[in-house]
Amino acid sequence: MVERLQLQVIATTKEGTRAALAQAGHLSAHLNPARIVVLVPRMVSYLTPPGGPSEDALITEQYRDLVSESGVAATVRVCVCRRLADLFRWMVSAQSVIVVGGRRRWWWPSPAQQIARCLKKKGHRVVFADVGGQTPRPG
Repeated sequence: MVERLQLQVIATTKEGTRAALAQAGHLSAHLNPARIVVLVPRMVSYLTPPGGPSEDALITEQYRDLVSESGVAATVRVCVCRRLADLFRWMVSAQSVIVVGGRRRWWWPSPAQQIARCLKKKGHRVVFADVGGQTPRPG
């Protein structure tokens, strides 16, 4: 059985995540993915214990509202991790197209651009959704 393609949106800023959701919705019309999953990294320190389930539920609800506003059908997953690399190692699928949204800067990469570059270096298919109004493009 062939596994269907999955679109994964990496949550960045609210405006970046909105742009990524819009791009994922556009891609889903053409790619017919199995589903769209929004991965929300929640970084926790080694020094402090992670918050309880109520904190995760609040974050999940905020992103569900964001997904609902975008009009895209997507599942939200909050990923509690120590480092962003942990999210990429454990939650990002090799069979996925990953959508990252943020501001594109030519002089110094934005945090969202850095995430996209890191994922590309690891061999993932990445689409960057530019918040600045330019047409999102692969790569």
